[in-house]
Amino acid sequence: MSNLETLRKAVWDRRCVAYLGAGFSAACGMPLWKPLLEQLVTELEKELVPPSVKRSKNRGKTADMRELNDETRRLFVEYARECLVKGRLPLAASAIRLASADKPWLTERIRELFDSRHLYELPSTDPRRKRMEARLRALLAIPWVGIITTNYDVLVEKYGPTTATHWGQVCRGEHDNLGRVLRSSSFRRPFLVYLHGNVEHGKVVLAEEDYDDLYIARPSIDYFLRAVLLKHTVVFIGTEVDEEIVRRKKELSLTYKAQLESEYVLAPRNREGVRRGTYLETVKGFEVCYYDPGEDYIGFDDALQTLSTPPETASGSADRALDHVNKTLCDMLGPSPVTHGDLLLRFYKDEELKQDAGLHDLTSSEIYFRLEYLVNKGLIAKSEDKGTYWRAASARAPKSGRRST
Repeated sequence: MSNLETLRKAVWDRRCVAYLGAGFSAACGMPLWKPLLEQLVTELEKELVPPSVKRSKNRGKTADMRELNDETRRLFVEYARECLVKGRLPLAASAIRLASADKPWLTERIRELFDSRHLYELPSTDPRRKRMEARLRALLAIPWVGIITTNYDVLVEKYGPTTATHWGQVCRGEHDNLGRVLRSSSFRRPFLVYLHGNVEHGKVVLAEEDYDDLYIARPSIDYFLRAVLLKHTVVFIGTEVDEEIVRRKKELSLTYKAQLESEYVLAPRNREGVRRGTYLETVKGFEVCYYDPGEDYIGFDDALQTLSTPPETASGSADRALDHVNKTLCDMLGPSPVTHGDLLLRFYKDEELKQDAGLHDLTSSEIYFRLEYLVNKGLIAKSEDKGTYWRAASARAPKSGRRST
């Protein structure tokens, strides 16, 4: 069995937490981290007065101080460029912040670059919008215990309601209670944690000093990450594995003198991806799910689509869709349409289902996408007229063992 198939079984057993990076949102034009910093450096270079511009003899003290300030800022910009070349991205971000002279320009620029309007102002027929929305649908179709994102955008949170995803605890900043997030992980609804902040709620983690504050000065973050690593399988999507995570994983393995459950990484099967993946597999004990990048990393979307589909049974027939959960959903539907809300109400109030260990902890989003899956297989029918309605397909009569509407 391939790593991707093994991972698919794990996520549908509801054992996994997604860890999202900038690569996930790149489909709609939001920048990756290094291109973001390069863009900010370029904009600062254009803003600063060139050193070749000579100072006028008639300038007063205020002008001299401004020119000195510009020269100092230029040194920071040059240092930021040097750090980018060496791959020291947090330090480059610190230099960029210093070069911006603590003006609101930097915060405003990041807010502009990661505004959700970059997606929703695109025409509905635009390939970038269609691809990003398909990516969001696939991600939210997977029954995660929760999602941790290092992205500054709020696309996942805002798209959730369109897929019937109802969030449990949402942690948007440093003042939110991560302990509640851990407690909520045992409930039906997935949690959502913005590990690096977001553009709609306070500051974001960008520079080296921000990372020090996050991982060193805030013990709650350390406890939270360790608890997630101990309790769940973390799946890294659209990101290289953060070294802070790698270090904590290693420390936990040494502390408990046992091999913890492997974390998974989605990685492209190219030179850079294989090099990083080999290191994580052989040295750090991660499992890597490689995908063929194809044109514009289309293989990434294919991998997400695979994970969003419930595992197939060994029969391989059309009835492979009818695992225990899907069969229950089919049997709940009769020839008369029932609204999605009414179906959920019946599902969660049914005393018989409450006693079924495989059904009682299903999230509403997982139910929705299982129903969509059954529609695609022709086993049930869906209609949308001022709401979403489900009914049994004409070729499939409801089973007598379960009440239907």
